[in-house]
Amino acid sequence: MLASCDMGSNYHVNFDDVESAPGMFRVTSQRNTDMVELVANGGIKGMDGEELGSLLLTEDDHSPAPTDSTMRGPQRASATTLTNVLQNLLDFSNARHVIELSGVYESIDVDGNPILLSGKVLLPASGEFKRFILVSHYTIASNMEAPSNTFPLEGILVKLGYALIVPDYIGYGVTADKIHPYLVMDLTARNVLDMYKAV
Repeated sequence: MLASCDMGSNYHVNFDDVESAPGMFRVTSQRNTDMVELVANGGIKGMDGEELGSLLLTEDDHSPAPTDSTMRGPQRASATTLTNVLQNLLDFSNARHVIELSGVYESIDVDGNPILLSGKVLLPASGEFKRFILVSHYTIASNMEAPSNTFPLEGILVKLGYALIVPDYIGYGVTADKIHPYLVMDLTARNVLDMYKAV
């Protein structure tokens, strides 16, 4: 799920006062990441923690005409590695560094009680960006895959001039000791929007 919010002419986010501002996103760690180096070293992992392998992209133009037996599934496809796709995307601009800000913010749990959740904000190193993109990550199987603990695949969009807000969700990050309320749509939406408002 992706949603964007137009920031108008206000392109810079200042985190100088987050430690003392209740209700705001409080940065717990910050690092500057070289995306070109990250992709080259296989630093973006798949759902099982392994380096991502092949990704089906386009139909093969030489496929035979579809028949009744082949209409149900995709035709033959050519494969390329995700690393190649990401490297091509990195060629779109000169920007290669992203600031990763992991932190915490206030939201509610399944019972409506206050809870401290975690997530990551990704910014171009220049501090200037077109708009925020809210990223609701795909289903993950371990806390090691939570955005706070890894570089999210969607982070490559920073290369195109966007800032990303990526919550961990309940059950990951600082709440890894709790059960993840899988498919509780309203709660997940609330947790994502609370992180946006906090940032």
